[in-house]
Amino acid sequence: MVKPHIGLAPPASDSRSPDPDGAASRTGGVGIERHTKRFLLNTAKQSGIGDPGSCEIILSLLSACGDIRSALARELGFCSNPAARFSALVTLYALSPSPTTAADLAYDAEVSRSSIAAVIKGLEKRGLVARARGGKERNPTVQLTAAGHDVAAAIVQHFLRIANSVAGGLGGEGRGVGVEAFRELERRAASLG
Repeated sequence: MVKPHIGLAPPASDSRSPDPDGAASRTGGVGIERHTKRFLLNTAKQSGIGDPGSCEIILSLLSACGDIRSALARELGFCSNPAARFSALVTLYALSPSPTTAADLAYDAEVSRSSIAAVIKGLEKRGLVARARGGKERNPTVQLTAAGHDVAAAIVQHFLRIANSVAGGLGGEGRGVGVEAFRELERRAASLG
């Protein structure tokens, strides 16, 4: 199987990637490094604000998510906006062979319209998507090209292998409890903002 490199960036030898503020982060932009984690945990213990155990759960989750996100971006070859690019390709693959508008793709992939425009432009430049004028509302449509379909299929398969290698050993009754705990954390986090 050919390893897809959508971002056309060679795999980095260093797992650190710059975050938007210019600082290097091993956690994929989350920016929670070992010293910061230790400081926050000690502050939680000493201040009495919140539960140190809850703080540790969130910090560990952020680090794990950041590491997984960085590994996926590296493995799948995304160099910029990996989440938006990944979501767009997977969504187009799921919709294939039907075309969609950029606005609908942004909605379905849960990516902002401004980000989806840049993602489509980049994918089109690489020959992975094609835009066409028309449709019932005369909005341009976008769909995967044959090459884009092959790359998206490879990315989905590669992602599933990575997910299995990371979480495949977590099994039994604990898996359901863990999944439900993460869903609850997602719900609570979504209610914050």
